[in-house]
Amino acid sequence: MGGTNDVREQTTPIEAQVDTAIANIGQMTELADSVNLTVVLCKIPPIQNEYDRAEAFNTALEAFAQQHHYKLIDYYTPMAGHPEYFKDGIHPNSHGYFVMQKALTEVLPLNY
Repeated sequence: MGGTNDVREQTTPIEAQVDTAIANIGQMTELADSVNLTVVLCKIPPIQNEYDRAEAFNTALEAFAQQHHYKLIDYYTPMAGHPEYFKDGIHPNSHGYFVMQKALTEVLPLNY
């Protein structure tokens, strides 16, 4: 999972930040593919007061995952609208991690 730090700063237009973040993920997935690693991507959780930035990134990431047939874990949807799942509006607390674990096992069962 990556992208939160790439898109949360408002000093650069979100489109440029998303493009850069997806390009970076593309480089990492190419490397993983080249050594036969299984790639699993994750939508980032909501960013307090910057939901549109997380949504923009997640939309691009979902398209990238579909294009390359990668598994995709959705951490955004079950955490959206739940500030009580976060320590500081960005980092999950223990309850938030529990919610994330549930989303993870929906895509990758514990016996994967």
